[in-house]
Amino acid sequence: MTYAGVQMFMEKLNQLINCNEIPSINSPAIIRERPQFQLLYDELASMIQTLFNHQHQDLEKVNDLKKRFTDAAEEAQYILDLFLSDVHRNTEQFSYLDDGRRSYKYVVNLFISCFLICVKGHLPTSGYFNPTLDLDSVMRSFNLVKVELASMNIHNTKMDSSRRTPNLVNLRHLWSSRRNALLLPFIDKPMMSLQTISNVELGDWIHYFQKCFPYIQELKCTTNSEKVYGYDFKSLPCLEKLNLIGIFRRKNHITFPTTLKTLTLKGCRLPWSDMSIIQSLPNLQVLKLKIRAFEGSCWKTDEQVFQQLKFLRLEKLNIKHWEAYSTSFPCLKQLEIYYCQNLEETPLEIGDIPTLELIKIEDCRHSLGESVRRIQEEQHDFGNYDLKIDVTTSFLYKKFQKSINVAANFGLKTC
Repeated sequence: MTYAGVQMFMEKLNQLINCNEIPSINSPAIIRERPQFQLLYDELASMIQTLFNHQHQDLEKVNDLKKRFTDAAEEAQYILDLFLSDVHRNTEQFSYLDDGRRSYKYVVNLFISCFLICVKGHLPTSGYFNPTLDLDSVMRSFNLVKVELASMNIHNTKMDSSRRTPNLVNLRHLWSSRRNALLLPFIDKPMMSLQTISNVELGDWIHYFQKCFPYIQELKCTTNSEKVYGYDFKSLPCLEKLNLIGIFRRKNHITFPTTLKTLTLKGCRLPWSDMSIIQSLPNLQVLKLKIRAFEGSCWKTDEQVFQQLKFLRLEKLNIKHWEAYSTSFPCLKQLEIYYCQNLEETPLEIGDIPTLELIKIEDCRHSLGESVRRIQEEQHDFGNYDLKIDVTTSFLYKKFQKSINVAANFGLKTC
């Protein structure tokens, strides 16, 4: 892809970001992925500004980074085109439901849908009826280019840190956007007052981070290194809130401090056996597990007890089975399960948690929603009317349910 090609790709992204103004592409699936469009657009703009509009000393190295950047941009365009193709296919398929046409093509589409259910044994996953955009590999490529460019700038630029650090001695909160990632090697003195850091890339210099910010309380960070084999956050004795986005190609060992109260994990690819590390945190109250936080189809809590956990969210995990007991979450108040398309049901024992107030389910399998309703009915039988449930589905999922009903009118069995 050429520089002009990247510019054209950005124009396409800009249209998708502003899809509300263009009815022809105003699809629920596209609207849902708008934050990723915006993130990709910002990343491309930032890289263009850094690579193409600045002067660099090592032209050979920069040209290599430009080539890797444009290759990653071309990969992003390919992934985006596949996503849009899936969206268009699904929209075209379900459009027959709106005008009531019972054409031959419509019947064939319904038959194919029902056949997929029979073969798979369950409703089609989000990849077929609810397309999702996965740009992790592209973002990883961008991050590696950014890290090498930053490393090159460090070697080619003389920094007088003695003139920079005194101005930051009393700083308490530090935010860094993806366009201007915080480069930790520039900081050579401990910042004793700093409490919050948001959007920092740890890279290979994790040990600098632990040295420079010993009293950090809140941290949102991305790990993009292939050289580091573990991340020891346990050495941050005051850390209470951690949002960790991992870009790992292999499993890594991670430790956490006992002071942690809120933990969000994404892309860390941990085995479910490592949940025992999180379970042992005595002060943890909020736990959010997002896409690829853990890998594996089954989570068994066994005898694990989350002593103080009040809020649990499972989001876009590939988990199929979840075995848990009421004793595993003695203080849980709210459970949220979003876009876990393979999870079949919620453990019935969850309903026996005396503190549980709300269960929210969004865009999950029908059987999962039914299991939550059974939990509520069972609690009503015991006189507990305090437990609330909220089960919602997306536009495309509702369209699919409608197609199943129409299929029944044609005499097609859905297994």
